Amino acid sequence: MKSLFSLNSAIYLLLCLFTMQYAAWYADNPDSFQYLSIARHYIHGDFSAAINGYWSPLISWLLVPFLATGLNGILSFKILQILIGLFTVIEWKTIY
Repeated sequence: MKSLFSLNSAIYLLLCLFTMQYAAWYADNPDSFQYLSIARHYIHGDFSAAINGYWSPLISWLLVPFLATGLNGILSFKILQILIGLFTVIEWKTIY
């Protein structure tokens, strides 16, 4: 069962890397610009502007390390989506 999980994870990551070159390099999530804006507020220390009653801060918090390294905002968002998908596969493995 562990080898099947490793195989599934490897296939997922290879497919993500292969299809990433064909992925559209624009924000496919309508709220992604707002998440990126909030993450940039956190990076600059403007916490009062980062607090928002509509968008949850979790995605913005997860984007901060990628944006702090100087990555492009859309690339950071795509990498975060891939990691969230991988952790979903890991969680699925622990449930079943």
